[in-house]
Amino acid sequence: MTSTITPLLRQAKQAASAVRQLPDEQKAALLTYLADLLLLNTDQILNGRDLDRIPDSDPKKDRLRLTIARVADLAKSLNEVANLPDPSGELLLERTIEKGLTLRKIAVPLGVVGAIYESRPNVTVDVAALCLRSGNACVLKGGKEADFSNRVLVKFIQQALTAFDIPEAAVTLLPLDAEGQRGAVVHELLTATRYVDIIIPRGSESLIQFVRKHSL
Repeated sequence: MTSTITPLLRQAKQAASAVRQLPDEQKAALLTYLADLLLLNTDQILNGRDLDRIPDSDPKKDRLRLTIARVADLAKSLNEVANLPDPSGELLLERTIEKGLTLRKIAVPLGVVGAIYESRPNVTVDVAALCLRSGNACVLKGGKEADFSNRVLVKFIQQALTAFDIPEAAVTLLPLDAEGQRGAVVHELLTATRYVDIIIPRGSESLIQFVRKHSL
């Protein structure tokens, strides 16, 4: 199969260094800026196009729904993450061994975090916020049911990144599978050890088991 997402993953890897170097106060300010941006653009975020494709009887419909109150909650969570202490550089362990040699274990960013998740578009913002706050880039593979909402949210996330001179690729939304290639994007992501440092599945037990089984 011809690679479809390797260029995107490569760009995310390159962008990770810019996020890693961003000072603590700038990371916090970026998330606060994004919170305001979402509130100012609530009308664009409300996801009627996703909901129109889902029958009322489908339990996923409520999970997909973004309302004014839910967008406000996203902004609130961004501000809360912005106020968290920066985990980068935290001293986790220190001890002195023989001959007076001191060993220190210090927290550092992972690099590029891959996230695979299902219907909830709020996860797009949650994962991006936590990754940026901890100095990481991320590549996101959301479910097709929330594709419109995810693309709109990532548009504003990337707008915030640009305002802080961070490459847009620091938060990359991966595309849907091409016709006739079901699962191709996820498979390529799970095997992209050259560009992605860790994969986090969020969703059903079947999704978690699938990721565990097919990851390298």
